[in-house]
Amino acid sequence: MLDKLEKKFDANTFAMAVESKVKMGMGYLEAILSFCDENDMEPTAIGNLVKKSDVIKSKLEAECRDMNLLERTAKLPL
Repeated sequence: MLDKLEKKFDANTFAMAVESKVKMGMGYLEAILSFCDENDMEPTAIGNLVKKSDVIKSKLEAECRDMNLLERTAKLPL
């Protein structure tokens, strides 16, 4: 299953699809789940695509920290 998924969607294609949904007003988590629904996939099946896309991975992690789904880490003041 994962081989078929990775052949159909590479990390760049996945990232572009998620980013286009984010531009329409969705959050990253919501955009990823919407992507899964549209492509009849389980959310657990796209873990490798998220891991391969550093941009999506970091933005999703930041969003989850803001929603208190992950432990907060110290941030430097900007």
